[in-house]
Amino acid sequence: MGVVFFDCVTDVCISLPPSGEIDARADSFTALEERGAELADRHEDIPPKLEDLRDGRQRVLTLWDERLVLYNQCMDLQLFYRLVRRLMTGSNQFLLTLPSG
Repeated sequence: MGVVFFDCVTDVCISLPPSGEIDARADSFTALEERGAELADRHEDIPPKLEDLRDGRQRVLTLWDERLVLYNQCMDLQLFYRLVRRLMTGSNQFLLTLPSG
C-alpha cells in the first residue's frame, strides 16, 4: 500500500503547476480579450470565438481549483498515513514490552 500511495502523491505533486504561472498568463489573456473586443466590431465571427475563449479559461480555472482540492486531500491522506504508521510502530513496541502469559 505504501508504494502505491507514495506514487499517487508524487504524481500529483509533479503534475501541479505553480499558481504563479496561471497568474502570469492572466495578463496575456486580458490583452487578447481586449484586442478581440476591438476586432469584434469589424468581424462578425470574432464574438463567438471570444466567448469560446472565456469559456475555456473558466474551465481551466475550475479544473485548477478542483486539482488543488485533490492535492490538499492527498497531502492530508499522506499525513494520516504517516501518523498511522507511527502509531502502529509504537503500539507494536508497547506490545513487545508486555509480559507474556
